[in-house]
Amino acid sequence: MRILPLLLALAALSPPALAEGEKKPDLPGLVKFLKSFGGKKALARKEPEAIGKRLEGVPADDLSWVLDRLREAEEKERGPAAAEVERLVEDAMLSARWSPGILRLPDAAKRLSDGTDEGRCALLADASRLEDPEPATRLALESIGAASAAVRLRAAETLGDLASWGGDAGRVLPALVKALGDASPAVRDVALERLADVAEPSALDWALAHAGEEGEEEAVVRGKKEVRRPGDRAIRVLNQASRTKNPVEPEAFRMLPAEERAAVLEGFKAWRAGAKGNPLRDAGEGPFDPVAKTSSAVVDPKMDAAGAVRWWSDVDRAQFRLDLEEFDVVAVSKVDYVASFRLTVIASGQRQGSWEAFARGVRCGMRHRLPRRGFGLVETSIQPLLAGRWKVWVRAYEWRGG
Repeated sequence: MRILPLLLALAALSPPALAEGEKKPDLPGLVKFLKSFGGKKALARKEPEAIGKRLEGVPADDLSWVLDRLREAEEKERGPAAAEVERLVEDAMLSARWSPGILRLPDAAKRLSDGTDEGRCALLADASRLEDPEPATRLALESIGAASAAVRLRAAETLGDLASWGGDAGRVLPALVKALGDASPAVRDVALERLADVAEPSALDWALAHAGEEGEEEAVVRGKKEVRRPGDRAIRVLNQASRTKNPVEPEAFRMLPAEERAAVLEGFKAWRAGAKGNPLRDAGEGPFDPVAKTSSAVVDPKMDAAGAVRWWSDVDRAQFRLDLEEFDVVAVSKVDYVASFRLTVIASGQRQGSWEAFARGVRCGMRHRLPRRGFGLVETSIQPLLAGRWKVWVRAYEWRGG
């Protein structure tokens, strides 16, 4: 009966198994190399760089095994530099698993090992404030399948933020679409809200299929307790996209007899069948190109609470500049911010012109749209970064009208 524990202990001491055709680094040799530094009183000036080069390209699981071996070393083998060597290995392991940007989070290693729902949600919220979107993307994609509905909800919120801020759309949007089938009504509602906000057409398809459904759930969304009803959100999405002159209120829709609800939905389906382009994005101002020109700029309010973003228009053969001034970003909760600003869009070159608009109390992460026939569709969103800075994201959709 004692054989099994012994075998498990031996397995932990053995290097991770090789995948077929994989060339594994010499992990015992790497451990020996690192221990030679750990026994010193202090690392020399260039030794951290030498250790970093040796750790480059080593997979995260292998680095985890190496770190365990270093920490098991007897006290007589450990010098004052051992802790610094272990920290270098730990940083390399986190960088390999989550990308180097994760190291900008305070106490990253400790927080990543926190398995509580509260710790995971706080980590996801802070990761979305990194300028590098990759750590938050990986964390959210892993967390969207968690057992806890609270963690899945926070992951859906983070994915929605990333859809506005620079996440990989090829991974972020499919994960949000999949979340429309989540068991939690709150998760489904947040996913639908964020997909509609970024004009993802699948939001319309889901809304047409699920408008008026009665599922609801009380949940903490962006730091505030709310009742979320995806069936009601679906009606709002349909009203918004169709630009109907007679919008139906979600509560009133739920009170209608079944035959009348079916008739209202048939009207929306008939509109959808005849709609051109992407109604969530184009509305009556299109058609616009489906792929935006994305630009960004970081604003430090301690230096100057203003920013300028530029892009080139292939259609207008013109340089566009968007100036943002009178910035005011206010924290509504620990994870929720709203922004107010004045923006001026200026076109120079073959296409001349400019226009000005204001945004008031726009939630950071939501896109602020500014359609302008003959120029295109300009969307802005504000990302709160760590250390009190903001990142301004601008997406310009070319207008292809006559």
